[in-house]
Amino acid sequence: MILLRYGNIHYSLHFTPIIVLGLASFIWTTINTFRDKTRLIILTLTGILLLGNFVLGLTTIGKFNNPLRPLFATNFSPLIRSDYDEVLRLSDYLSKLAKNKELVYVAASSNLFNANIIRNANRIINPESWSNLRAISKPHIDTRDTYPLPELLEAQYIVIAHPFQKVLLTDEQVLKPGQQDLVKFVYDAFTQNFPIAQDFQKLPEEFILDGGITVSFYQRFRPTSIATAVQTLSAVQKQIPQRPGRQLDWMSLNQSPYITYNYSAVIQTSENSYKLMTDPSDVTKQTSKYFLYLGQVSESVKITGQLNFLNQECDGLSVAFSSLDEQGNLLETTANNYFPGDFSDLNFSLAGKNSVYLLLENMTIDRDELTDKCGWVINNLIVDYERKFSGDNY
Repeated sequence: MILLRYGNIHYSLHFTPIIVLGLASFIWTTINTFRDKTRLIILTLTGILLLGNFVLGLTTIGKFNNPLRPLFATNFSPLIRSDYDEVLRLSDYLSKLAKNKELVYVAASSNLFNANIIRNANRIINPESWSNLRAISKPHIDTRDTYPLPELLEAQYIVIAHPFQKVLLTDEQVLKPGQQDLVKFVYDAFTQNFPIAQDFQKLPEEFILDGGITVSFYQRFRPTSIATAVQTLSAVQKQIPQRPGRQLDWMSLNQSPYITYNYSAVIQTSENSYKLMTDPSDVTKQTSKYFLYLGQVSESVKITGQLNFLNQECDGLSVAFSSLDEQGNLLETTANNYFPGDFSDLNFSLAGKNSVYLLLENMTIDRDELTDKCGWVINNLIVDYERKFSGDNY
């Protein structure tokens, strides 16, 4: 008995040549060993078995449950659904709901229902403007993707499917169990009314799809506070201790529904160094105000980097770093003002005692909202331990 890491149709390729050779040898031996009547019976039964396996494996006839069903080929029939009209109606509803290209977060990732199905349905309804519907299902795979917090903060609409939709072991995709816990966290957050879900209100419209899937919708009615965002991140880290595969130490807490990743970027330039960038959107003329550091925080933290203004007409920025606990409570803050053309090296120190996260906040000097003149880039941003020495050597 051979145990494979994954159980799926792809892995049959390892054994198919051997099976085909065995069947061919069996038929050849039967033809050359047995006489007319016996040979006919054996070949007829073999043909019936092979034809039955073919029908049960590749057609919808094989979609049934029975104690004897495992004796035959697993069913991989064409993906056929009877709810096309309902899916089109759902996509049309979302495209009208998010008509200004607001982000729609789809907390579902199965073959029956996911963000890609919604987008493809919108191609049929709105072939010229289908891309205006920004429906995403990110993260999709824990070991490949990132925490869902930035997407949740930006999303103006959340789509929840009951029961929870995930990739099954029998689906074409090959995923180990427990690889979609991040998607499940978002589902739990809204079905169990986590604090971040309380910034949304449930809409009355519902859709019933194949498989008894009930799709419901939530609309944002207020921004999520920094404390709630931090609590959400802390909750997902406790529920899923292993960091997602592409999660960096910094993340943007951007909440404008119109700013894309081009306007708020986090780029890792070396093992410990990062580049942060924020540039105003043409729609809102606001840059992202907050970035969160979720790497290791020691009892004494030193933060360094170089701030560059993208527009020399900016009237100046106030850059602040704060230490936070896992509930988002402010422990300590240090700030400084910067102006275009001045020496703009960042050099901050914080006592990181009892802190779990660091928050970077940028505002205009008078604390007003940022304008389209104050985009910036921080290069070589490094969070390091500040060295402490004993009294004898200080």
